[in-house]
Amino acid sequence: MRLYCCSNCSYTTPYKGNVKAHIIIHSDVRPFVCNVCHKSFTQKIALQNHFRVHSGERPYKCDICGKTFSQNAGLYQHKRTH
Repeated sequence: MRLYCCSNCSYTTPYKGNVKAHIIIHSDVRPFVCNVCHKSFTQKIALQNHFRVHSGERPYKCDICGKTFSQNAGLYQHKRTH
């Protein structure tokens, strides 16, 4: 299997399209703009995650206490407190 590599960091992937999308994070190009606060992002997924700040969506739920989070990282950090 061939791996495609980023020339700016150690990122590798078997998919050419993924490395093309990744390379943009190393540039000043931020094509994904929040239509609420106008903050811009290099990747579409980052904009989608950010939008939860405005929508109030909290899809990540602790299975121990029920607390919810807008980001998976928040849930992960929270679970370490149990």
